[in-house]
Amino acid sequence: MARMIEEDEEEKATQIVVAPCLHVLVFGNWGTRAVALKALNQVKDHISDQKRKQSNIQIVWASRSFFVIIIPQLSDRESLLKKAARFLIGKASKLKMVMWVFGYGSLIWKAGFNFDERVVGFIKHYRRVFYQGSTDHRGTPEFPGRTVTLEPAEGEVCWGAAYKISKEDQEIALEHLEVREKQYDKKAYLDFFTEPTATTPALSGVMVYIASPDKKRNVNYLGLASIEDIAKQIVEAKGPSGPNREYLFKLEEALLQIGYKDKHVLDLANEVRRIISERELTAL
Repeated sequence: MARMIEEDEEEKATQIVVAPCLHVLVFGNWGTRAVALKALNQVKDHISDQKRKQSNIQIVWASRSFFVIIIPQLSDRESLLKKAARFLIGKASKLKMVMWVFGYGSLIWKAGFNFDERVVGFIKHYRRVFYQGSTDHRGTPEFPGRTVTLEPAEGEVCWGAAYKISKEDQEIALEHLEVREKQYDKKAYLDFFTEPTATTPALSGVMVYIASPDKKRNVNYLGLASIEDIAKQIVEAKGPSGPNREYLFKLEEALLQIGYKDKHVLDLANEVRRIISERELTAL
């Protein structure tokens, strides 16, 4: 799809998970939004405008990791969701589904789950920033570390790696990811590109974990700070997964290995090295 669908767009579209990797978009307004219209345009011969009965649920468009389905508006929202879930659960066992997950932080060098394929590429209109506090991996509640999240940035790209996970491995992979990324409060489903000049995505609907700046939903969000202040925090912080500086240096190395220089990451890594070197000289 040309744009992303976020989990919190509840008033416009409802996304529910009814089985591992079965992410469903339910539209109750007959696809008046642009994203729904794009899907409907591809299957217009199969839709007879607004003449369908309320009980008639139909898959109208699919793209690798999610379905778009049309359900007439019901007054009871819960009934609509339950009806969609029952319908798609029945379909799920007959479908050979795969899911794709995009990693832009530690997932680049350490997946932690079985996967069938790893593809290097990027997502558009986002940048990687060390704005998320880590109290469970690279820091503690008393002294949080900093890890990367994504923030919208028109015209920019964020390189990383996408992992293809087969139906057989999805349940275990999702259990692992939900624990590992538990401080990331949002999932987005984005277009993924492999060629810098490409206008058509190599994959659509690739799942991405994002730590949002919404402090009500994401209490660990730290946000913007100077390179110097972020670097000082990274030098000091450590948690169950190891020193925060290790995370930064491994990310720097992983990005260089795939041939990408991320200025934010490089500037931070260089500043952290400068602080460490300065402290070592002072200690002599």
